[in-house]
Amino acid sequence: RLSMQKFTEVPALTRYYVNTNVVGGDGSGDSWVNAMPNLTDALASADSNTTEIWVAEGTYNPGSSRSDTFGIGIDNIAIYGGFNGTETALSERNPLTNVTILSGDLNGDDTGVGFVNTSRYDNSYHVVDLDANNVIVDGFQINDGHANGSGTNAYGGAILVRSTSENFILRNCEINQNIGLTGGAIRSYLDVSTGMTFENCRFFNNISRYGGGLYFLVNANRTVTLDITNCLFEQNITVDQSSGARGYTGSAAWIRANASGSNLTSTITNCTFANNLDRGTQSGSTRGPLGLSRRTDGTSNHTVTINNSIFYYNDQGVSGATALMVNNGHTSYPNTTFVNNSISEDDFSNLIFLTNTSNSDPLFVDATNGDFTLQSGSPAIDFGDNSFVPAGVTLDLNGNDRIINGIVDLGSFEFDATLSIPSLSINETVLSPNPAQDAIAIFGLKNTVSLQIIDILGNSILKKSTYQFGDVDISDLKSGLYVVVISDGNGAIVKRFIKK
Repeated sequence: RLSMQKFTEVPALTRYYVNTNVVGGDGSGDSWVNAMPNLTDALASADSNTTEIWVAEGTYNPGSSRSDTFGIGIDNIAIYGGFNGTETALSERNPLTNVTILSGDLNGDDTGVGFVNTSRYDNSYHVVDLDANNVIVDGFQINDGHANGSGTNAYGGAILVRSTSENFILRNCEINQNIGLTGGAIRSYLDVSTGMTFENCRFFNNISRYGGGLYFLVNANRTVTLDITNCLFEQNITVDQSSGARGYTGSAAWIRANASGSNLTSTITNCTFANNLDRGTQSGSTRGPLGLSRRTDGTSNHTVTINNSIFYYNDQGVSGATALMVNNGHTSYPNTTFVNNSISEDDFSNLIFLTNTSNSDPLFVDATNGDFTLQSGSPAIDFGDNSFVPAGVTLDLNGNDRIINGIVDLGSFEFDATLSIPSLSINETVLSPNPAQDAIAIFGLKNTVSLQIIDILGNSILKKSTYQFGDVDISDLKSGLYVVVISDGNGAIVKRFIKK
């Protein structure tokens, strides 16, 4: 006799756990012990009942094919990285130390970043493909997307935001070494009235013809708000792809009320734009790190407010001239651009509505090596306006208090006098490479010094009592941010580096 039993599908969990380093367990994703090995598994299992996915430190690839991506198609879901795999509360995680990487380098063979780089031709077109509403992505590095295809595969190497996605929040993320023919790291062309938020994020070494870090557009008859807070745009590039596809502007970002009837309100607060390079040669386009624009026929509206921010050491590449920090590309400037309590190397010379602005050197600790924290005596210290800091933003990009000494500083990082170290002759030293994978070295030392590497939690990782030259092995360190303290007997200085 044939016996039949009714099959009952296991309902999706409200929270899934993911850990690429999990050993044992049943792979159900219902706990750290039973964690799924890849984020793709959790995204495939989740449904409208799922509200969270927790992802432990490690590197995750979306698949093996260029078209594979971490596809987010479920509304009202929050995806968090930065766990060590033991936490029971979200507040216990630390994305700075538990580095959680979503990587488009499917074969682990990248040798650099650039339009013409055969080692990247097998990378994912998009690391993340967002096609959902009310999504939070928080606590990840999103690296090495290579959108050099056609159609939608030509933009958004890190994140492609689909046109009807509403209320996307990207928080506590690093977006590194992505390429798109348009919109190197993130591309969004919204065909819905909504808002989007980027908070406490770092955009590093992303490349495109325009919008190296972010290319953001609004379609016809849509009303959109864009808020960018506590973000660092560093070493992003716009460049010619070829003689027939030349670069325009917006190495850091190009934000546009693009279509007739589009209405865009952009607010940029406590951000730092530094070491970005616009080397495209498209005629008729102004160039610089931040492009802000609307239609030339006047049928769209764009209102911009820039608060408590720093624009410094950005240039036009081909000429080497100081870039026009805020520019309009090849279209029209926004209806109004208000700039409050901010520093720009070009003194915001092309803008009108300026309050408490200057072109003073912000005195970064080490701009050459990517340290954009502030030295003692920086004019950016206590120069901000607290009223512009969005509600709920209490930490800076390094996870320190956003307001110290009663008044917010300019840029992504708050100065803390209790952590400052006096300037000495050894301040002329350079740490290289940065970021680094296997080794670092300190160049410019005239005498023997002591050297100590400290992690973000203050733990001493490595000590050398006598150092003057040569490589320092860091191959065993976890990916993340580290501090090197160099002492010469008269005092000490700090260098920061990122371990890839």
